[in-house]
Amino acid sequence: MVKKNMFMIKFAILAMTFNAFCGGSLTPALADIMKAFPQVPPSVVMMLVTLPSLIMVPFTLLTGVIAGRYVKYRTCLLLGFGLFAITGAAPVFLNDFNVIMVMRALNGAATGLIGPLYMALIFRLIPVEERAGLMGLTGVFMSLSAMVFSMIGGFLAVMDWHLTFLTNLFSVFMLIIVFFFVPEPEDVPAGPATAGGPMGGPAAAPQKPKMPAMVWVICILFGIYNLLFMPTTLNISPIIVTGGMGNAAIAGTVITVNTLGGMVAGLIFGKVFQKLTRFTLPLGFGIGCVGLILFLAANSLPLIFVAMAVMGFGFALGGPAINMAIGAIAPPQLIALATSALNVCMGIGGFASSLFAAGLAGALGVTGMAALKLPFIVFLIGVAGFTVIYVLYNLMKKPAPAVPGGPAGMAQ
Repeated sequence: MVKKNMFMIKFAILAMTFNAFCGGSLTPALADIMKAFPQVPPSVVMMLVTLPSLIMVPFTLLTGVIAGRYVKYRTCLLLGFGLFAITGAAPVFLNDFNVIMVMRALNGAATGLIGPLYMALIFRLIPVEERAGLMGLTGVFMSLSAMVFSMIGGFLAVMDWHLTFLTNLFSVFMLIIVFFFVPEPEDVPAGPATAGGPMGGPAAAPQKPKMPAMVWVICILFGIYNLLFMPTTLNISPIIVTGGMGNAAIAGTVITVNTLGGMVAGLIFGKVFQKLTRFTLPLGFGIGCVGLILFLAANSLPLIFVAMAVMGFGFALGGPAINMAIGAIAPPQLIALATSALNVCMGIGGFASSLFAAGLAGALGVTGMAALKLPFIVFLIGVAGFTVIYVLYNLMKKPAPAVPGGPAGMAQ
């Protein structure tokens, strides 16, 4: 373990997760941008928000392949944050929509260079006994980031939509933090050399680590999870408004309650994980399913608030356990690649989610409120089924020894 100021290393990792939603400041300014570019279709203007998420996918994979093996972690981080700051803030001075779109695409590339590395740093720099607590806190900081940057973006958009892009300069702060306080993780041996050749010949080269098949299984499963989950987040507001339980402001408050429930879960995740290890995930998902049932049965706003708080708490408690499982199973040299694969699968699931939800509603012939609640029913069935299978499998199977650096009891 690198002997550096551990407090500053943890602070840097949490700051990296806080940086994740800088781009969220742009959302409140979309209406003003549409007015500034009336010749551009609104759907194209909205791509200013969605395009970076698409562009980041190949760069996330690239980072997973090269980081820590061909290019130093610090180099990827410094390059990523530098590019993020430049391309993110450049539209402040631009009035050509096409050039702004190019900057947003490059910003997505920068996000891909940064995205997979915070988790890799947790497993490469943080002591084993402190990883779960820090992993839970990353969820808290991401939630704070989404709220803070959205609020700042709204205030800046009132003055001038150009100014909303200034929030991306937070990456300059990250450059400084990484440069001074984030050490390069120590190299991990590739593996034991094979036995010497005949007649006392030299031993073969150390074997390269291979990605366990279970890592790919987890990535695919949680790509499906995101495919089912994302339509529920999009339908919360329409359900409240269509059901006559409130307006858009009330819907926003309900979503905030969901976020706050998730933040509470993030704060206690470390303690819960120490006690339950691999059973933290089914506990969280089980609580989340209770919240889903309450939401589907709710016919009043107070019950909606309770349901959303329970859902937020449950799924935020189970979610970080996925990352802990990846860290326990993947070899240390391949954690960045495993994280990249997980992010890409979940990104693809999220991208396809709206098409899936619309196609399913059309195939079943449901409309109105039934169509809005359908994604919640499908998500409930999927998560409940997975949770039951996961618990039964783990009850029948003794936990395998954790790989070096992974939390005990999580390796499967």
